[in-house]
Amino acid sequence: MEEGRLHQLYNRLRLAIEPNFLGMVKANLSEETRRMIFEQISEDLLALNTREIEAHLQRH
Repeated sequence: MEEGRLHQLYNRLRLAIEPNFLGMVKANLSEETRRMIFEQISEDLLALNTREIEAHLQRH
């Protein structure tokens, strides 16, 4: 994510990360990258297939 920000590959982030892992990920992001987060979905989506994940994210 840091490299993507540095290379301007995105201008905002939506994080959909399992709750326990979300804190670890955010702790390792720079302040600049954390400011680009516009939405956090702290759920375990591992049991869903790709279509279900896409539908779930569209509802948020």
